[in-house]
Amino acid sequence: CATADDCHAAGRFGLNLHTTDGGETWKQEWANCRRPCPGSQYGRFLYDIVMTSPTTGVLGGTGWLFRTTDGTNWMEASNEGSDQPGIDIDMISPTTGVLAQHSYSWKTTTDGGDTWTWHLLPERYFNWFLAGADAYDANQDGDLDHVWLAGCVSVNTGQTCRASAILHSPDGGATWTDYTLEPGSPMLDNIEMADETTGWASGEEGLLVFTEDGGDTWTRIDVPVDAKLEDRKSTRLNSSHIPLSRMPSSA
Repeated sequence: CATADDCHAAGRFGLNLHTTDGGETWKQEWANCRRPCPGSQYGRFLYDIVMTSPTTGVLGGTGWLFRTTDGTNWMEASNEGSDQPGIDIDMISPTTGVLAQHSYSWKTTTDGGDTWTWHLLPERYFNWFLAGADAYDANQDGDLDHVWLAGCVSVNTGQTCRASAILHSPDGGATWTDYTLEPGSPMLDNIEMADETTGWASGEEGLLVFTEDGGDTWTRIDVPVDAKLEDRKSTRLNSSHIPLSRMPSSA
């Protein structure tokens, strides 16, 4: 949400809802395609939406990425490289951000989501399957410093996981280190770092892990649920970082 009253929510079949009264009412805002898509408006899955202000934001879908400059109208962005779904977006500023794709690739923008640059991970990660992304500007100069990508080591680059996995780059994607959980651990779908050292990742089967060394090591947190943890955000309370997880209603 850009403010307490101004918020967006995105989902399946082009659903992109916008409220300006704190959720009392919602209005559908269709995303418009430049290149051919099914119909003149995008009607496939939308995975993530990030508003950097009440008027500017980015939106990730299946093969299409979109942006708004007025908070209402959404136009297709320039989408270099792979058309894999844009699953998770994190913006460190109104202009700069990262995006995880459902593959072994990721994307970056430096112009507020108008264009996205495609990046392949090193070849040793070509059997990884990504779902979550987070970034952190350590020196506050507007450039990407730390980047984290979460997902799993997959079987034949598919969605069947062999082990939960997280990648960390301390230099904007120039170099990577990896951490994998035990064999058979499920997919990690989300990652949220409160700063360059402290963060959480969550995913299937109630999996929630925590780091306080920037991602060099991760510790499991037991939660009373074995369903998918859909999302998590972090906040500060009495100088401590507290993870907040949203669980499915069926949990």
